[in-house]
Amino acid sequence: MGCLAEILAVVALLVLWRHPIPHLWWWVLGVLVAQSVIARVVKESLTLYGMHDKATIFWGIVCTILQISLIALAIVSFLMKHPV
Repeated sequence: MGCLAEILAVVALLVLWRHPIPHLWWWVLGVLVAQSVIARVVKESLTLYGMHDKATIFWGIVCTILQISLIALAIVSFLMKHPV
């Protein structure tokens, strides 16, 4: 799901590049950066502590929520009407 979320986020950033309202572009970029950083933290935490650590489980849930948010933001950006 993470790879799909990142691909959709990059496509959404390209779609929203010249949109007159830049707020959604900044939201997608911020969530993409946060998701990338937290995914790296989860990967490192899994290799060090395994799945039985409460911090690993918490950051895994946060990472999943951010990935779902990226997919939702990408879908919203695809459905927005762009002025010509």
